[in-house]
Amino acid sequence: MQNFEHTPTVKRKRFMINFAFFALLFAISIFLVRYALPELFPFFVAFIVTMMLRPIVRFMHNKLKINTRIASVVLVILFYGTIGVIVIWLIIEILSFVADKIMDLPGFFQSQIQPFLVNLFDEIQEMLHNFDPEMAIDFDDTANSLLSTIGSTIMSFSGKLVGSLTDIAVSVPTFLLNIVIMVVATIFLLVDFESIQSFIKKQLPDKTNDLIHNIGTHLGKVLKKYILSYSLIMLITFSEIWAGLSIIGVKYGALIAALIAIFDILPVVGSGLILAPWAIICIILGDIGRAIGLFILWAVLCVVRQIIEPKIVGNSVGMHPFLTLFAMLAGNFIYGGIGILLLPITLALCQSLNSAGVIKIYKNVEPEPEENDIISEAITKSVDAAGVWISKPFKKRLKKKSIKAKKKEKKDTESEQ
Repeated sequence: MQNFEHTPTVKRKRFMINFAFFALLFAISIFLVRYALPELFPFFVAFIVTMMLRPIVRFMHNKLKINTRIASVVLVILFYGTIGVIVIWLIIEILSFVADKIMDLPGFFQSQIQPFLVNLFDEIQEMLHNFDPEMAIDFDDTANSLLSTIGSTIMSFSGKLVGSLTDIAVSVPTFLLNIVIMVVATIFLLVDFESIQSFIKKQLPDKTNDLIHNIGTHLGKVLKKYILSYSLIMLITFSEIWAGLSIIGVKYGALIAALIAIFDILPVVGSGLILAPWAIICIILGDIGRAIGLFILWAVLCVVRQIIEPKIVGNSVGMHPFLTLFAMLAGNFIYGGIGILLLPITLALCQSLNSAGVIKIYKNVEPEPEENDIISEAITKSVDAAGVWISKPFKKRLKKKSIKAKKKEKKDTESEQ
């Protein structure tokens, strides 16, 4: 009999079904990331904080004999309270600083920018007068009109910015409501995490539970490698900025470098958010040398970041640098700023699961032996060393716990005999 499973028609139908299935998953992922995730962000943060605080709650319950519910509530209040105080203080300082600068913007234009433009226009007018006096007169009228337009634009811009700050203040109640929801959700999750986890496991078949467990295990490993990789990138960026600012002659270079390195590690934001406006202000104030230095530093940071990020992240998680770079660009295009991290992590997770045989997406290929790459080896060793250094205290604690458990078991055995 003819085997219909391998006929061209059946293969095409199977391909169409698989294509439609993955296309549906892709569409759902775009919807979740772009529309659902912002709305469910308080619950997402609550879940992340719960996973962070669970080991501390277990320690307080097992070692300090504190009730789980009490420990959970106290920890959540301390965690969000500490972060809340710091964030509120920073917001107040930043908003007050920005508001003062916005209010001073018209005066800054009249005292700094306008004299600079007037001198520039006078020099241009003098040059034109040597060529054509009538052209110089026309230029004088145009310059006066331009100065008047710039002044009125800055006044209008200043007013709009103050209005924007007012709109931000109006949206504070909604923000506070989301904070309250996030705190309450974290308390509920942390207190009843075991029962919620047990309920979900009972609703799913064993194969699904095993798959979820494997995904969680591999995701933890991938996230650990990503955190270590971006910590190394942040350290390199900090060193570059500190060296650059020291050469330019900027005071408090280490503190400024640390702040810019934090901004640079954020998706989409980047170091240009600080360096570019800083350089423009230096040009307006006439400090051309420092402005050129800041622009050069910004260009060096951008070039080095584009080279080292795919290399470091790719080597640490086991993906080719080209695939890592492509995933970052595609993630930003499809999912927005968060996609710069989301898509590479998803691909790294799929690769880890596929290599372990948990899922079968593609056939694994044995890597061909390559010549020694000093840079790749240095990156891999740095990330591995950082991982060992961070996880060493936890391994020691687990070892001590295991030894104590064996001693206790031995004593119980001897007492029974």
